[in-house]
Amino acid sequence: MSKSERSSTGQESVPAASSPALTSLLSLQVFAVVIAALYLAREVLVPITVAILLSFVLSPLVDLQRRIRLGRVPSVLISVLIAIGIIGVIGTFIGSQVAQLASHAPEYAVTIERKIGTVRNFATEKMSGLLGRVGHDAIPTSKPLRRRPHRQAAQPSPALSRQVPPDRPQRL
Repeated sequence: MSKSERSSTGQESVPAASSPALTSLLSLQVFAVVIAALYLAREVLVPITVAILLSFVLSPLVDLQRRIRLGRVPSVLISVLIAIGIIGVIGTFIGSQVAQLASHAPEYAVTIERKIGTVRNFATEKMSGLLGRVGHDAIPTSKPLRRRPHRQAAQPSPALSRQVPPDRPQRL
């Protein structure tokens, strides 16, 4: 230990906390610049990434065709045509499903609204029963509101008394 690291009492001293190093701030700036560059270059990078992934997928098919003694160019062309055909079939299937969904959308909307109403009525009736046991009444929203006759309540204490119209219950 050097003399500068010892205090006057002979004990070791702990160095003061330092601010973040310049390299950590620089790495944070580089990270932000890389993320911004990737975001701005996504229009170019996405097709390149898809092309690389397709080359990995099609490579075994090209190798198989080359073992059958087809040349490199015919193997690649046949593999690309097969891939385009598969993508076209999948796209046609998905398109027909979307068209069918679009034509039946109004029926689905009515069914969903009916089911939501059923769930809402069920929940309201259950909550009404639960609150009825506690001393409150809840009325389901699907039923028309009925006015109940006003119950005669006990006289409130003078500190809580206030004028309330007879058709409205008094809240404390």
